[in-house]
Amino acid sequence: MNHLIALFPTTRNAIRAQKACKQNGITCRMIPVPKDLSSECGIALEFDLADDLKIKKLLTDGKIEADFHYTS
Repeated sequence: MNHLIALFPTTRNAIRAQKACKQNGITCRMIPVPKDLSSECGIALEFDLADDLKIKKLLTDGKIEADFHYTS
């Protein structure tokens, strides 16, 4: 199954993103950053690919900095 992975520059951003998703009914899972990716922060959020556009808009509107990657 394909997923969207969001990487964050800080743990604070990851937690803010997780909270925003929960408040907006978007399911996400906090995971360690995959070995083939890197980020300043050691945690990432994993999303169902179907929520791609909603997540990007939510984080952009909330001014939560994230870098997105697609996995298979």
